[in-house]
Amino acid sequence: MKVYLREFRNFEDLIACFREIGPDPVGEELMREKAGKYSFFIRDVRSPVANIMKQEMLASGGDAVVSRGAVVCSEDNAPVLLMGSIKELRRGAKRFKRQYFGLGPLGVEMEVMLDNISKRQTPMEWKWNRHYRLDFDRPLIMGILNVTPDSFSDGGRFLDAATAVKRAERMIEEGANIIDVGGESTRPFSEPVGASEEIERVIPVIKEISGISDVPISIDTSKPEVAEKALDAGASMINDVYAAKGEGMTELIADTGTPIILMHMLGEPKTMQENINYTDVMDDIADFFRERISHMQEKGVNRNRIIIDPGIGFGKTARNNLEILGRLGEMRIFGLPIMAGPSRKSFIGAVTGREVDDRLYGSLSAAIVSMLNGANILRVHDVSETRDALLMAEALLKKRMPQSNL
Repeated sequence: MKVYLREFRNFEDLIACFREIGPDPVGEELMREKAGKYSFFIRDVRSPVANIMKQEMLASGGDAVVSRGAVVCSEDNAPVLLMGSIKELRRGAKRFKRQYFGLGPLGVEMEVMLDNISKRQTPMEWKWNRHYRLDFDRPLIMGILNVTPDSFSDGGRFLDAATAVKRAERMIEEGANIIDVGGESTRPFSEPVGASEEIERVIPVIKEISGISDVPISIDTSKPEVAEKALDAGASMINDVYAAKGEGMTELIADTGTPIILMHMLGEPKTMQENINYTDVMDDIADFFRERISHMQEKGVNRNRIIIDPGIGFGKTARNNLEILGRLGEMRIFGLPIMAGPSRKSFIGAVTGREVDDRLYGSLSAAIVSMLNGANILRVHDVSETRDALLMAEALLKKRMPQSNL
């Protein structure tokens, strides 16, 4: 059995989930009102177990949506939806832990998820290497600095080291909390470059930026040799689109204690937009992060140095990307900082009809929705504009009022 978080954005999403499960129509009417802010969707449940779940959730004050076939024990491996308040779900998890048929481990996993959801409601602060600090009390802005000739949006504009450093200075002045330096394009259908070429592009830029600012520098690379030289040059984070799958990357992270951004990607940049297929895009991404986080911890990586990124545009359709941003809050189950990078991506063009250099307003809308749905870091091209949009959204939501300016 696999369990996933569900945050239903609207009534239609809830009904669509009910239709997937197939409960009795009369029972469906009674259960609609019991959906709380969070629900748990569980795959591949045997009929007897589904009925035990139903009884235990009812005893906990919540409810469980099961198929008509499961009720009469004629259908196996069907999904179940557990509904209720946080307290009711906790009571249900506690009751599951006393049961058999695999419900004990499921109850433990549910408790961990609920703890992580609660953890993500409180501020976090990271300090490392005595010099660097990230405060996740509010959304952070990561400024994109592509030192490449072929990135999808700004390729070739900052290939010269001096120009790149000036761009970094400007983004820092505009409010960037992190500068993300990359020397290899990972746009769809792009070709990889060698480590030596990537090093030649990024190291001079990182050295210069680290010499003029204390803002953390992230190296956007999947190659351990590039990451190691970047850390020596002054970088303090690693942003890896391959989620540390490169040989030696996990060991480097474990040895140095460097924060790592693990991104989900379907395949590789050259082929990731071919044959895109998901059972459920958010559930598949959750499974991916379960495996990667577990692997990193087994190799000695501190869990509190991991940031997760669902990989907007990396092996996803436009509809997938919209789904991810709308359901981003479901990634809270890991209790880790979440990064989102919708800036100027093609799905914005698909919605608005705008070309890549004319997607500012679409990017700002996507950034605000990402923030509202749980993103802790926004990776953006337009730092100043994103800063203003986030500040205004926070003020309107009364999350943070800049009293000194009012």
